[in-house]
Amino acid sequence: MSSLSQGWREAGNSLFSQLCSGNALSPTEKRELLNKAWTNYHRAYDSAETSDDKASAAKNVAVVSLKIVKLDVRADMKRYYCKQAMKFFGKAFEMGKAKSDSWLSNILQSMYKCLQSALDCIHVSAYTDKLQLLEECAMLITDQSLQADCFLEMTQIIFAEGIASLQKHNFKKCLQCMHDCHRPMEEASRLGQANVKKEAGVLKRDVYMHLCVAESMQARYTADELLSSILQDEECLNIAMIWDIIDWYKKAIILTRENDVEMEAIALSRLGRVYDKVLKQRWKAKECFKRCIQLVSSLSPRTFYSEEWYKDCTTTLERYQQEVMMRDEALKQEKYAKIKEELKDELGELEKYKEKDSEDLLIFVYKNFPPKNSKHRIKQADVKAARDGKKSLKKLLQTAVTHYHPDRVDESKHGINWKVLCEEITKVLTERYERMKG
Repeated sequence: MSSLSQGWREAGNSLFSQLCSGNALSPTEKRELLNKAWTNYHRAYDSAETSDDKASAAKNVAVVSLKIVKLDVRADMKRYYCKQAMKFFGKAFEMGKAKSDSWLSNILQSMYKCLQSALDCIHVSAYTDKLQLLEECAMLITDQSLQADCFLEMTQIIFAEGIASLQKHNFKKCLQCMHDCHRPMEEASRLGQANVKKEAGVLKRDVYMHLCVAESMQARYTADELLSSILQDEECLNIAMIWDIIDWYKKAIILTRENDVEMEAIALSRLGRVYDKVLKQRWKAKECFKRCIQLVSSLSPRTFYSEEWYKDCTTTLERYQQEVMMRDEALKQEKYAKIKEELKDELGELEKYKEKDSEDLLIFVYKNFPPKNSKHRIKQADVKAARDGKKSLKKLLQTAVTHYHPDRVDESKHGINWKVLCEEITKVLTERYERMKG
């Protein structure tokens, strides 16, 4: 004699067989049959008196729930029946321990299909809805491997949300997400098999890296806010606060080192700005800016010319270079002024020949100040040929410039006085050449 539970199951089976008969049915008709079958199977479960009957009825409820998930178009209904399917597959597995191995294996396979349906649902859901559904599924699942898959998927969703937040420079949301990754990630590692443990390990390293980057952005943001407040709102410079700002920037640099090259470069540029504009410690600022440029170069072919932090870095280094060149030039001119005083007789004679013919100028220079290199000479015959128009005078002037050019003078061998004299001779010859060329 069949039990009440078996009667409800048979009624449900009759409705379910109509659905599988191959007759052409509209979606509405299919849904109506599934709803009636689901109700009958649920009644069978509630009225079952033995574990065997409960396990069979639970399996039927779960199978029909999964069918409804694939048929229904409403996201909220899909999520509801996904959870129902997962719940009753779990009950069927727990109560059906006495059934055959093939029956239990079929339940586990169905649970995997149910989990996949749940994942398909969450791809179009909001972030919090995804996590809520997976959390609920994980609590309903009795198989550890499936639970591990749920927790791993939760971790990946939270991690992806954190990455998206970081790309929008929302480091606070990213920090929250990276911290939220830890619980499901550890659960996946604890419950999962070797492949899941390996994937969880990779995720753990990625989470740590992006946590460091987000904390670096937070440190840099804190330093920026403090610096802006000090420079704008306080009449007297708070040196103690400046050192706090430097510590924040250094923390930002350390956290991103080997994790995010661009973020490290930005923090270095900011730190260099403090040393340059506030503490006036140019040698420290220069170190920061040069390291920033090195990091940017390593990111080639990416360019940062439009970024303010990069422009601040390059313009400051250019300013430093210009100042060094101007200082060196001033020292050079001061030194040369004393030497020119010693050479005033020679330079006076040279000045007299500035307005004479080029041929006379060349003869005077080579006669009175012959180049130290004995091979560097101009023949009188060449000068005469140039005067007669038989040889190019411009070429002779060019040759003379190369003979006397100060860059070719060995100062250690011939002395600074000779180098200064050659520089003045070269100026006169170059001026004469430019005049002829023009």
